Amino acid sequence: MRRSLPNVSFDLPSLSDGQDKFFDELFAAEDLQDIRASTPEQRTVKKLVYRINDAINCPNKDVISEYEHTMRNVIPFIDASIRDVPDYVIQYFESTLRATAIRRNSGGDPTERARMGYRVDVLIKFNGLHWSPDLGCGEVSGGLPRCTSAKEWMDTLKLGWELRDVWVLTQDQLNGVDASALVVWGFTVVARTIRIYALTAAGGLFHLILAYEAPIPSSRWDICNTKIAYCTMLGFLQKLDATKKMLINLNSERTKILCTGVKRKKMSALFCSPPITGSPAKKKKK
Repeated sequence: MRRSLPNVSFDLPSLSDGQDKFFDELFAAEDLQDIRASTPEQRTVKKLVYRINDAINCPNKDVISEYEHTMRNVIPFIDASIRDVPDYVIQYFESTLRATAIRRNSGGDPTERARMGYRVDVLIKFNGLHWSPDLGCGEVSGGLPRCTSAKEWMDTLKLGWELRDVWVLTQDQLNGVDASALVVWGFTVVARTIRIYALTAAGGLFHLILAYEAPIPSSRWDICNTKIAYCTMLGFLQKLDATKKMLINLNSERTKILCTGVKRKKMSALFCSPPITGSPAKKKKK
């Protein structure tokens, strides 16, 4: 089954010799101000290491809330890898996912109260493309220490639902072209671990796959894990770029088909996405 899926492999990008050496100099320095950053990339890395040093040296660093854990240990890696990329817009904390809102209100009475979509901790949007702006999302499962197994499972399941709705919305918007090879990416943070997930469809089913798992530094003894977590988010950015390029190419192909005068009904018959089975409605108590 894994071989029948689209490309969901996740390769950790390698740092150049200069980048790797600069990281080691920052880790070995007693004072980061003694290390000079001469390029914008080095300044970004230096700021990242400074923020992580501050996080692992703060009091009660292993007993903090989800909000503080996200601010101290998660956001620095996102800022260092994705924040300054002009094609993406990042929203933090309780951002409503448009895809789930559309799916949950589909077929409902428009005169009744609309249902809100799922709220995500990190939402990554494609800036400038209005018809499919959501490219990735992330969930932080509790603060420190580790959350319960039940919450970890529910957050992973929720991420799967969110990525599924993004995938389905994109298929609807690209009606007329075969977008079955599309892969949508997301991540979760459980305690001090980043997990990269990929969602795709094959064989009439949706598949949520754990593609990679990386540790987050917790003390000065494992500060070297900063490089692994940083490279992981760079790899996640590469996957977002691949999804973005695929969306652009598919939209261009769809435009060519529409200009040839193909009817919409014939276009919709080219590919059918897996069915979505909603949870049964609860009976109202009198």
